[in-house]
Amino acid sequence: MCRADITKRKQAEIELQRLSGRLLHLQDEERRGIARDLHDSTAQDLVVLATTLHQLHDSPPPTSARLRQVISECEAVIDRCLREVRTLSYLLHPPMLEKTGLADAIGDYVEGFSKRSEIQVDLELPSNLGRLPRETELALFRVVQESLTNIQRHSGSPQATIRIERDKEKLTIEIIDKGHGIAAGNQKLTGTPLQGIGVGIPSMQERVKQIGGTLEIESSNQGTTVRVTIPAND
Repeated sequence: MCRADITKRKQAEIELQRLSGRLLHLQDEERRGIARDLHDSTAQDLVVLATTLHQLHDSPPPTSARLRQVISECEAVIDRCLREVRTLSYLLHPPMLEKTGLADAIGDYVEGFSKRSEIQVDLELPSNLGRLPRETELALFRVVQESLTNIQRHSGSPQATIRIERDKEKLTIEIIDKGHGIAAGNQKLTGTPLQGIGVGIPSMQERVKQIGGTLEIESSNQGTTVRVTIPAND
């Protein structure tokens, strides 16, 4: 391959990476907008409707027992919808990530995930984690989110561990489960796709690549470890 061809190939790879990063950024902005609309519009409308029904319920009791039952059923449905809308809004874009940072956002997400999935998650955070660049925090949060979703859907593991370590040279985050693995036999990903992994892991790969890190996945019938390493910046 001549030098000109090599140069063109490198330029194409750089442009592809730039476009991939732009696509992820637009995706995140769209999620943020949907989350904001759900919180500021849909959820508020449900609150108004719930308040109106509560007022109707507390007014002089209707003579029809069936009407009282219908009001109670409507209140229950609204309360459930409101919880689901708030949960969806949070999953699309957790506000705590921007307000207080990665550690609090992961801690809050893990608490909700454990309640929804009944999977015990142990969280190990360093005292020196601090704040990271916005894109870095978002990418690492999405890796945790996708990994826990995969554990719930595919691994069969009753527990998981999230471990974050930081030193002067690098930051490492590991998500570990004790499930039956991605597929039969041992597999290791260090840059090439695993078989039968769907679209979640390639998305994690691209996010980690955009922040200058590396993604490794080790999987066997004893469990799976997702490991992200990025250079540490003072």
